[in-house]
Amino acid sequence: MDPRNSTLGTVLAVDDTPGNLRVLVEALSAAGLEVLVATDGLSAIETARYSRPDLILLDVLMPGIDGYETCARLKQEPTTAQTPIIFMTALCETEEKVRAFEVGAVDYITKPFEQAELLARVNTHLTISRLRQDLEKRNHQLEDLNRLKNEFMGMAAHDVRNPLASVLACAELIESIVDSVPPEKTKALIGQISTSARRINAIITNLLDVNAIDSGQRRLQLATHEFQPMVERVVEQNRLKARAKEIEITFDNGVGPLAGIVDENAAEQVLDNLISNAVKYSPSGTVVTVRLLAGEDCVAVAVQDQGPGISVEDQAKMYGKFCRLTPKPTAGEPTTGLGLWIVKELTESMKGRIVCESEVGKGTTFTVLWPKATAAA
Repeated sequence: MDPRNSTLGTVLAVDDTPGNLRVLVEALSAAGLEVLVATDGLSAIETARYSRPDLILLDVLMPGIDGYETCARLKQEPTTAQTPIIFMTALCETEEKVRAFEVGAVDYITKPFEQAELLARVNTHLTISRLRQDLEKRNHQLEDLNRLKNEFMGMAAHDVRNPLASVLACAELIESIVDSVPPEKTKALIGQISTSARRINAIITNLLDVNAIDSGQRRLQLATHEFQPMVERVVEQNRLKARAKEIEITFDNGVGPLAGIVDENAAEQVLDNLISNAVKYSPSGTVVTVRLLAGEDCVAVAVQDQGPGISVEDQAKMYGKFCRLTPKPTAGEPTTGLGLWIVKELTESMKGRIVCESEVGKGTTFTVLWPKATAAA
């Protein structure tokens, strides 16, 4: 058997016969496996408890406690309960083989050993064990995602219910007083409806974006685009919200015309998320600065705010799905915990990257970098 094709791992070989152990060590080591040895059941249990091998080869007939008792005890140990155990035996009686499975063995090998059979069985059960561990890990990840989804759905339902209640209340009020109040009052109520509807739309848009990205339905068309008009459009889209909070947005382009390779709609969505976040978390009277920068092989857009900053702890998790950070929007704006996750996914889908520089109390700068368009590109 070619050692390069073996499944690497650690095997504990338990046998009271030195000759058998020598054969096992030589065969398994040649196949690229690490081999630990024990000569009786008690030392095998201790070795397995602390070294946690990937598989145990266990002799049936040994001094002290035999292989059956050793196996039963290993299966009672939390650290070794899931470790696959293969019995090694010269016994050929069916009832002995059945007993081996009853105490928790996954297979058995008869003595004297056939090296090819030994390695085949060992590798098979190592592979099965790793697949089981991977499945358990994925199941835990799915459980975590399901928990996060449930938490988010609860938060989203709450976030949608409040502005929806405002829409209904304002609409009913307009309906009842439309003929008896001045137009200014009606206009103010309509403004409340508009604001609430935008909040609902933002939540639903984020949910749809997440679903499209997760399911692979978001198709990007990478092409060469000039960045100045793109950034200017997004800045203008956010100026109204900024003025309502007495926040100034400035755009600084010190590099002149600059083209990058992006999907135009996705790039504008990324920039809109970053700029609207800067406005959302900034206090009144501050400035949000957007800069267009050029690297040797990249186009960069930096969005700098004078908000509360992001702690090191929050920075470690801020790109997680459904993650809500410690800072709160300064005017009670809705947040779903999806914006930065969407930003990162879209940015990287366009072969770019995102960098965050922040210090608590001194503001935050997010910089996105995408490939620069060249004549060759």
